[in-house]
Parts: sequence; C-alpha cells; structure tokens
Amino acid sequence: MEFSTKILFLILLAISIEGQDEICEKNNICNIVHNRFWLPNKHEKLCKCPGKPCPVVYSKEGTFLPINTRSQMRFCEPFDPHLDPCNTTSISLSITQRILGNLPMKPVVQLHCMCEGIKYWKYFSHVERYNEEKQEKTIVDNFRCINLRRCTPNQFCGFARTDYGFVYHRCSCPNHYKCIFDPGTYKIFDGIQELFYNGTAYKAYCRLDNEDDLW
Repeated sequence: MEFSTKILFLILLAISIEGQDEICEKNNICNIVHNRFWLPNKHEKLCKCPGKPCPVVYSKEGTFLPINTRSQMRFCEPFDPHLDPCNTTSISLSITQRILGNLPMKPVVQLHCMCEGIKYWKYFSHVERYNEEKQEKTIVDNFRCINLRRCTPNQFCGFARTDYGFVYHRCSCPNHYKCIFDPGTYKIFDGIQELFYNGTAYKAYCRLDNEDDLW
C-alpha cells in the first residue's frame, strides 16, 4: 500500500494541533526545517527536546539529515554512536501515526540506522494496526536509505515540488551539471510520493551549471 495523501493529511493535521508536544526520545526527529526560496525558513514541529529547544533554522551545523535539496530533519542531540550504517535491505526511518478515535496524534519519526553519504529516501512499506479496546489505530510508513547512482548529462535526476521548488534526487549529476527544472515548460506530475511530501511535482534534469536556474 502506498504512502497515501490521506496519511500525509493526517500527519500535517497532527503537526498543526497545539498542546500535543511530547518529549522526543532517542533518535527521534524533533523538527522538519524548510529553507524556502525568498522566504523565511519554515519548520514543522514533531516533538519537544528535553531541556532545550529544537533547531528551527536550516543549517549545516548541529545534528541533521537532508530530506531534499533544501529540507532537513533536525535532532535534539548528536547521533547515537550505537546506530549501525544503513544497508540496502534495512528499514532506515519510520513514521508512526497514532489515531485515537478520529483525532490524529503528532507523528513520531524515528531513525533506525545511519544514512551517510550521497543517498536518497525511498518509500518501502506501509503497516496498519487497530486496537479495539483502546479504539486506537496505528499507521507505520517505512523508508530505506538508498545510494544515489551517477546520472548522465540531460538525464532525469529527480522530482521538484511545485510549491517550494525543492528537488528530491534520484541520481547525482556529473561535474559542471546540476539537477534543475523549468516550471514554465515542464509538465506537472500528480501523486508524487516522497519523504514528508505527497503532491504535484516537476521532473528535473541534469543541465549544465551555467544554464539559468529559475529556482
């Protein structure tokens, strides 16, 4: 079963609900931070760091993992030294969504292994459980950390969100090329599913670095 638009809606609804700030546990993501073009950073709060605030600014400092070209997951503390490096078969990250009756709780996003190097997040599986006694539904979506292969010039290299223009890479462009798109000429694709995103996107291609980048 795919990471559906309904599940993403429940996640975003739960993020918007005040007064549900649970304390982050080890290896939980506390914030999702978007480094928007021409606008201030936007963050989505997932849990509260014990004793200090979770970073709300996009930065290469502190403990973080990239989601796409301009979004990152932020953590309260340095990575657990006992986390093993991810492999091609392991579940690398899980999003757990609890729904009590019709009320979604804030999702818990947990890292299970170290996703290091040039990688991307690939959707892997969807699990649902229902507890009749508690009238509680639990939804878990799992992702894997996958190596980025090398693109060739002018090859499709990833999807770009139509709202922010951020690119989710599928391969790494050669030297002197970058993964870009032209919203004025490219077709819009519906139902594109990425980590923390399900919606419309453009296809991006490896173009020479000196070409105009509208985003």
